[in-house]
Amino acid sequence: AAACRAGQGTNFLYRVSILNGDPIMDDLNNIPVGDEDLARRSQLAQGGIAPTPQFMFPTPASDCAGEDCNPPPIGCIGVECFDPGFANNPVRTLWTQDGIE
Repeated sequence: AAACRAGQGTNFLYRVSILNGDPIMDDLNNIPVGDEDLARRSQLAQGGIAPTPQFMFPTPASDCAGEDCNPPPIGCIGVECFDPGFANNPVRTLWTQDGIE
């Protein structure tokens, strides 16, 4: 019976540059040769199949000023949240199409 049971498995969060697949880090020169793959991923605490990553855009405080009015987004996979590490923060954008009833 144990041979037919599914294993718990291990989940990883991979963060790579969309331009060339490099790890997202401030200083790529300090990665030891052979450890590039380890710099691209971090292990998640949850087992099983991890849910789809979601990004949340926090609402700034009503009395904010300047840069405080653009809080960085937060990424979450299930209950595990992380800093997405965006070089320039995306802005949540909503749109509609005129004439659609």
